Amino acid sequence: MKNLLFIIGLVALSAAVKSQDESNFIPLPTPTWSEPKSDSGNKNYILSYNLNSKEELIVDSVSSNGSDLPDSQISEPQPGVDIPVEFPGQRDFSGLTYVQNTAVYPYSTIVRLYVTYDQGSFVCTGALIKPNIVLTAGHCIYDKNYGGWPNSVKVVPGYNNQNQPFGYAMAEHVYSFTKWTEDENFDWDMGSLILDRPIGHQTGYLGYGCKSDDDYFLSNTFYTQGYPGENPYDGKSMYKSSGTFDFTYTDQLVMNKKMYHGQSGSPLYNADNIIYGVLSHVKSNNQTGSTRITAAKFNFIKSWVAAKIENVADDLSINFSVYPNPATDKITIELPVDLHVACDIYITDLTGKEIEHYTLIPDDAKKDISIKNLNSGYYFVSCTCGKVRGTKSFIKM
Repeated sequence: MKNLLFIIGLVALSAAVKSQDESNFIPLPTPTWSEPKSDSGNKNYILSYNLNSKEELIVDSVSSNGSDLPDSQISEPQPGVDIPVEFPGQRDFSGLTYVQNTAVYPYSTIVRLYVTYDQGSFVCTGALIKPNIVLTAGHCIYDKNYGGWPNSVKVVPGYNNQNQPFGYAMAEHVYSFTKWTEDENFDWDMGSLILDRPIGHQTGYLGYGCKSDDDYFLSNTFYTQGYPGENPYDGKSMYKSSGTFDFTYTDQLVMNKKMYHGQSGSPLYNADNIIYGVLSHVKSNNQTGSTRITAAKFNFIKSWVAAKIENVADDLSINFSVYPNPATDKITIELPVDLHVACDIYITDLTGKEIEHYTLIPDDAKKDISIKNLNSGYYFVSCTCGKVRGTKSFIKM
């Protein structure tokens, strides 16, 4: 029981951190499908953009058809919490349903992107596919209408109405294809972000894959979550939907459902938590098109992005003790003695509501906290000490 609580605590709601002023960020308008603006033929390159140095590099060329690659591959997911989430199976994609607990896997892998361009600030959706890698739509991180590459991207997993249960990370590099950045070809409307810390060790992450079998997408249920911000939705809450696709193309998956502003980049994944596409654009008659992960795109993600961080360690986590557990009258929080920074300690309930907040001065490694006034149940203790964070749980008897 104690081990289970520890696992829950690592990914459950941490301090009810309030996000920055969001009034300057609006849901990114969903693009409408159109023919490519230009045609670079068989030329297609992977571009990397450093958000710190503002340097753009051609990483490699990529085959546009992937005919020489395996037509069915996957990269395995990593659950962030051992709590099963049941998904309904159905034929047509359902309407949107509010996600109440966004800190539970796989919802914890869904990220809200705050994207700042020279000519506007927008909100998009994405999904963690490795501890410090996010998969999203290409137009979320490159748009000629707003200045090309963004100036900055803040990434908030499991965001829920201004609460950031896992804190946030900042993107350091963004990647996309020249078939998107130059041609604006929706078949290649896909991008990825490299983060400044492996926040996915807390949240877990989804896998990704490719399949050439069109019937698979017409006969199996897929799931998606995102942050719709178009009437009647305000973009501040996560919503989910599920169903099968209605049409498939070599590079696109299509459903007879409308996608809203702000949902761009939302993952489409199966019951095994494997992403096979990202929400991209709207078509006629309220249809939504998703950019499909083909063998060529899969090879890009795996070879040029994911492979670089396979062994990344979460060196920004903190281990501390909470005892006794269970407890009746008080708990003691004991931190490592070598931090030498002030630490903020938050006690939250299962909903993420902040109950108590304490600050420990540098080198003060122990704190006794009275819990006499708490109701019986599960609670979480979250510590933020400079750039390191950690979460544990306890039971009030």
